[in-house]
Amino acid sequence: MPSRERLNEFIAVVESGDHAGAIERYYTEDSSMQENAAPPRVGRDLLVAHERGVLARMSHVYSKAVSSVVEGDNVAIHWIFELTDKSGKVHRIDEVSLQEWRSWTRRRKTWMHGTRPGMTVQEQERGKIGRVQSYRRRRDVRPL
Repeated sequence: MPSRERLNEFIAVVESGDHAGAIERYYTEDSSMQENAAPPRVGRDLLVAHERGVLARMSHVYSKAVSSVVEGDNVAIHWIFELTDKSGKVHRIDEVSLQEWRSWTRRRKTWMHGTRPGMTVQEQERGKIGRVQSYRRRRDVRPL
């Protein structure tokens, strides 16, 4: 299960605006993401490319985690995103993200932020997000 500290690190990366970097660092190679009833997108590389594509269409992105809960390997985060596209239109997304994380081994503090020589792929993937399912309510708002 992710520690509260690890989850807070992930949230801080997203809130800093580095959405693609958060996926690269905290998602497993075989992770998937599903938004509402859309089919899931599978694979970290695809998720990063999709996120970069979305961000490239925006002039400003605001991200805030309103609340979060850790229960074993399951995490729920209530996010507020405000995305301003290049035409100035603001899109407000109120999202609850349900995430399944892969468990850390008991030695997690030893290589929590990296890998050690000889570490297997399975060991490297522990403590990362394996699946995300998001429920979004989108509302377009006028720029201030």
